[in-house]
Order: sequence, then C-alpha cells, then structure tokens
Amino acid sequence: MTVSAAVSEKANIWKSGTLKNSILIFDKIYVPFGDENLKLLEFDLLGTDVTPEEVGYLMQKGVVIDNPVSQSKMIEEALAKLTEYIKNENLELGGENKRRVFGAFLERVGAAHINESLGELAVPVSSYAYGRGLPMPQNQHGKEIMSLVIDHFPSIHNDVPFDEVLSFRQEHKMLYNDLLRWVGKASRSEYEPIELREELSYLINQFLCFQKIADLKFRPSSAEIFFITAGAVKDLMLLKPQKVANTIASFRSKKADLLQAELNNPGRPLAFVVKAQQEFK
Repeated sequence: MTVSAAVSEKANIWKSGTLKNSILIFDKIYVPFGDENLKLLEFDLLGTDVTPEEVGYLMQKGVVIDNPVSQSKMIEEALAKLTEYIKNENLELGGENKRRVFGAFLERVGAAHINESLGELAVPVSSYAYGRGLPMPQNQHGKEIMSLVIDHFPSIHNDVPFDEVLSFRQEHKMLYNDLLRWVGKASRSEYEPIELREELSYLINQFLCFQKIADLKFRPSSAEIFFITAGAVKDLMLLKPQKVANTIASFRSKKADLLQAELNNPGRPLAFVVKAQQEFK
C-alpha cells in the first residue's frame, strides 16, 4: 500500500484553502524547507490566512513534514543541471520568475525521489507552468492518475477548521485506502488519461445512483425516526420492553442494510471523493 504525499514549494501551499485541500487529499505534505528556510517561516506566512501556530500543530499531527530529501545529492545535482541549462540557453528569467521556476522544479524532483526511495505516491502541487524547453522530470503514470482524481475534490472554504478536515480523514480512512488501492491498480493499467477521466466520472455517477437507491430503500426519513422514537418511548413507559427491543433491532437492521449496500456499490473506489464533495460542498 502506497501512501499519498504532496510535495510543495512552501510559498505555494500556505494559502489556507490550498493547505486544507492538500490535507484532505494527501496523507503527508512534504515541504522542502531546509533547516535555514524553516527559520523564515513567520516571514513566509505574512499576508496569508495561516498562522505559525497552525503550521506547528499540523507538524505535530504528522501532516506537514520537512521534506527529508530536500538536502539530498539527487536534488543538488538536478538543480545544478537546471542552472547550467538556463545559463547555456541564455534564458531571461526575472528574480520572482526564477524563484518560481526553481521552486516548481524542486517539487517535481522531490516527488520523483519520494516515489523511488520511500515507495510513496507523491504529487507536486505547484501550479507553475514551465517555460518551453526547460528540463523537467518525467511524471509517472500513478502521479498522472492521482492528478486526475484531485480534479474531482471540492475546494474547502477558509472558514472550515483544520480539525474538521482531519476528523473527516480519520472517519473515512478505510474509504481513503480504497481510493489509493484503485489509483495503484489504475497506474498499472495501460489506460490513456482520457479513458481514466471517463472511468472516474462513470464510477462517481455509479456511486451516487446506487447511494440514492440505498437511501430510498433503507434510510428512514426524519418523520419516521420521530414517530418510531416517540412510539418506543411510549412503549418503554408502558413497560413493553419487547416492543422497544424490536424497534431497536429494526433500526440496526436498516443500518446494516445501508452499510452492506455501500460495500456492494460498484462506485465504491471513489466513495471517499463523493463523500468529500458532500461534506465540503
């Protein structure tokens, strides 16, 4: 089982919405601080919606992690090659543009290294587009598929607390693992990206259709719950324990049927994505 990871240039991910989205989608966020850059954290957070305390909290939770490969020889060599390429090609890059090019390149090299050395499914999250001709690490099939999956996740509003996102992840951990297994299987297939995009949409629609049918068959309405509960209370007051027990058993049976229907749902591999859409819409 691979663990999904985002590799992010820190200036790209300190926006609250982006950070919360990454927490929802990935088990870990590797941020290539480097020891010296970590000291500049407060400066980096100026003008953002994220506080140093929140980042510290997420680091304590093991969600945001100082990228262990940020000082690796592989990255040093890759950056040296990029520097030489820019110099030899006489590419005109301004100060801010150069920083973004190097940062985005570092994300991609770091993601490739994490894939190879740690056996994790790592995806760079920078939105920066490379200029024509710039050397760029090759994307693996698994990362391309994960990127397609990410497109279906909702954007989390800044008002949503970090703990709410973390709780959702914990509550639906098994569904998240199902999603990763599907990504792993799909990455070993020979499907083209357009075919996988269609398969994703199909599975999501399948899940929603079967979920709606299961809800109609097994989930009691609010009115039903009210009258059944009121009846159970009355039976209890009239010392009719057997009727109360039958009512509770009926509720449990419907809940079991609902869970079984979800297990049998043909779109189950994408259940985590659908539930995230419903939770954070």
